[in-house]
Amino acid sequence: MTTPIVDERQITSHILMIRPVQFNLNKETALDNYFQQNLSIPATAAEIQDKAAEEFDAFVSKLSEVGINVTVVSDTLEHNTPDSIFPNNWISLHGDGSCILYPMKCETRRKERKEAILMAIKEKGFHIHEEKRIDLTQHEHEGYYLEGTGSMVFDRINKIAYAAISERTHQKVLAVFSEKTGYQVVSFRANLTHKAEKYRYPIYHTNVMMCVGETFCVICLEMIDCEQERGNVRESLTKSGKDIIEISEAQVEQFAESITIAFRDKWGQIYCDVGDSVRIAQRDTEKAAVKTQ
Repeated sequence: MTTPIVDERQITSHILMIRPVQFNLNKETALDNYFQQNLSIPATAAEIQDKAAEEFDAFVSKLSEVGINVTVVSDTLEHNTPDSIFPNNWISLHGDGSCILYPMKCETRRKERKEAILMAIKEKGFHIHEEKRIDLTQHEHEGYYLEGTGSMVFDRINKIAYAAISERTHQKVLAVFSEKTGYQVVSFRANLTHKAEKYRYPIYHTNVMMCVGETFCVICLEMIDCEQERGNVRESLTKSGKDIIEISEAQVEQFAESITIAFRDKWGQIYCDVGDSVRIAQRDTEKAAVKTQ
């Protein structure tokens, strides 16, 4: 049954964050996530976890200080879930009360889905309508995956989902997602060049090479090798009124595109979290100015 999502806003003032309790390298997800690397300086598991918790708490404080509503749920030691800090891969929440649960490739990531987290969200005043709860997790049994807003980058205002096809982002589940939500899917293939071997390999998640704001898109178009697919993405962004800010593969490797989410405080100001190679200027209006170094 189709459950079209309505009343979407691109930028939220309320975010969910999962406090890590066993943050570390996930060997299961590292198989196709080439951005995961062992630390050059040896550290114990306890030291890594302490550092992650320290940075997490500092970020929550900064967000709260500027008037952004943060729901913090602490992970538990019940399962080995080192990636639980990234809940956006298994759940997305929408302005009309829709809640979508996504199929995850790795077993360790599937264990992150917990009803207790949904209850905590409800207790903070976010209304999740059960009739608008879309569960796509059954596709895990078929070997098809779609890892939330890692696999897809939403233009929520225009109801477009941009998706780079990979082992974690399957066309079949994208089609089901589109049917159930009313979102138009713009899919393509995006690749990075292996530094040593120089071969091209697919990126694991779309949000490592692009993000969409209210008026702009930061994207590495050179990663889309197919000229037609690259043109389709550019055309969609242009038609939807987005200013396109292109970045290079080198910047992607430095997580320059990491404007993965923007926040709106209770006074309407917009804040964007950015990587080292892209700077976003905070503004009082709906527009954000982006400057690449």
